[in-house]
Amino acid sequence: MADAELNVCQHVSDGYATENVTERKPQKTLRSAISTIVEKTRPDPGEYYQDAKYPEGGLRAWLVVLGSWCAMVPSMGLLNTIGVLHAWTADHQLAQYSSSSLGWIFGAFSFFLYFGGAQVGPIFDSRGVLPVVVPGSIGIVLSIFFFSASTEYYQIFLSFSVLGGISSCCLFTPAISAVGHWFDVRRGLATGIACTAGGLGGVFFPLIILYVGPTLGFAWAMRIIGVICFVLCALACLLLKTRLPPNQQAGMAIDLKALLEPKYALTTLAVWLVEFAVFIPYTYIVSYGLYAGLETSMAYKLSVFLNAGAIPGRAFPGILADRMGRFNVMTMTAVICAICTLALWYKAGTNEGAIIAYAVLFGFWSGAAISLTPVCISQVCRTEDYGKRNGTTFTLVSVGTLIGIPLAGAIQESNGGEYWGLILFGGVLYLASGVALAMQPWFDETYGSLIDKLSASAPLQRAKSADAALRYLDNNNPQIIIITDEGLTKRSNQPVLDRVIAYVRNGGKVIVGLHFTSFTQMDAFDRFFNAFGLPWKHGDYHRTDFAFNPACSLPPGTVPTSFPGPFSMKVLHVQNARPHEKIFIPLAGGQTQSHVFLPEEVDQSQAAVVGAQLGNGHLIYCGDVNHEEGSSKVIQALCGL
Repeated sequence: MADAELNVCQHVSDGYATENVTERKPQKTLRSAISTIVEKTRPDPGEYYQDAKYPEGGLRAWLVVLGSWCAMVPSMGLLNTIGVLHAWTADHQLAQYSSSSLGWIFGAFSFFLYFGGAQVGPIFDSRGVLPVVVPGSIGIVLSIFFFSASTEYYQIFLSFSVLGGISSCCLFTPAISAVGHWFDVRRGLATGIACTAGGLGGVFFPLIILYVGPTLGFAWAMRIIGVICFVLCALACLLLKTRLPPNQQAGMAIDLKALLEPKYALTTLAVWLVEFAVFIPYTYIVSYGLYAGLETSMAYKLSVFLNAGAIPGRAFPGILADRMGRFNVMTMTAVICAICTLALWYKAGTNEGAIIAYAVLFGFWSGAAISLTPVCISQVCRTEDYGKRNGTTFTLVSVGTLIGIPLAGAIQESNGGEYWGLILFGGVLYLASGVALAMQPWFDETYGSLIDKLSASAPLQRAKSADAALRYLDNNNPQIIIITDEGLTKRSNQPVLDRVIAYVRNGGKVIVGLHFTSFTQMDAFDRFFNAFGLPWKHGDYHRTDFAFNPACSLPPGTVPTSFPGPFSMKVLHVQNARPHEKIFIPLAGGQTQSHVFLPEEVDQSQAAVVGAQLGNGHLIYCGDVNHEEGSSKVIQALCGL
């Protein structure tokens, strides 16, 4: 058999380049040459590691989410209260200290919270929940009671910053990691729900200080908070459970070698910048309100408004991330936070309405910094290494949180007490994080396993431009082209689309799928298939169970025995396909699958995978949006593997 060839044309940002990818000798089972044309977008890395099956719900899994929520009220709730604590101590116990000096107290709290993750993560991986959550629960309650009686700088530093930060780490790290044992596809939603606890704590804890502090005193306000934390920590100890077997090799505290992996290193850099920036408004929004002339009670409530916005802001991005991609949503929220900070807070001045609006908007859009960062980390590591990788990232992030708050205070002092420099500093950091996220090579991370399986049977060559695609088609006659995103729906790429249409009619096979569904606008979707002369239109978008339709007409070279059995996937359906064109169809009597909306009967006239003969060739569409393992098998079968 002659050597087969696999070609990929890939468009990167606004420039073009060509790339040769390692070629391998074809296996005898390969029946046709394969060629792929790809115009690169920035999708989420998807499910890069398919390590295990996850419950994705059920009573036990959601009780773990509740336990995670209980553990994060004390840990992240206190972290979200640092703005009020900063303003209170600046006016009372530590009135003689500068803003940057006070910043070290609250920067150190966040430092120990994140820095300890490298030690706590491996313990969680190898020992489970209780060896870290029980000491953390005891420590956080003692920290709050010690803080309530502290009047000196060193006392507050030791009780709140050191003991409180370390104890919070022992709660936060296993709370996040345990959710990852029970959820995969819906991890963004589950983690987002758990992380609303920090926002809720950031609402009620400041209100307790605001209303109890002036009457019963700050000490009693903190003791009330301590009792609340005690009850929640007890529940966390009862509800948090692991599911996967312990990783007995998780002994190394910091896995710095992981930084040699570009995807993990860029993710860590982006998280570092986000966490560096996010605590600046959280810490200084109350003192800014006092500086702007707001009444004391209103200035303190700015922290409440910010955290109230963060409650839906930590759940909603998780829901959105499971649809659009975790990294895509993370990038979007970073850019929006930068815009809010530079366009709204910077211009707010003494306008009370503008300051409140900024607090709410920033609270909402910054929520992803807490809820999605661990989810993004989980996307670029194995599940059994998640605790260690999560701890490694946040150990490095801890340096940013340590210096970020006092550095912002020093900038404020250098500007004569004005806040414009501090605000610009935070906004620029958010912009930088967006750039770091935009640099990720998402396509390879999402579909690396599928590409590897295809390239194991055929040489793989990539051309990263429309010109390169045209040159390839001028000199080659591949049997299969895979269109992986919306690139060919753009009018600027019409010459390539015209060649692909001609290629199909002359006997070629084109498979449309992968990221095409997620990144193609609906009008462009319909227009794309209309260009091929097909009446196909976009249909419903939901998850349900699908199975192979034995009555369909399959393109030549397909290996139907390689098709998977019935499986669940979230798809953008196609309507108006003829009966024999429907390759994978909903199960009879099937219902939509959602943990948010009530189930509905599935429209049996629509299909997830369709194929039509055009001239002498074939066009196939696969509507999966989440890179399910089953849909990868469908594509491989269509490619003759």
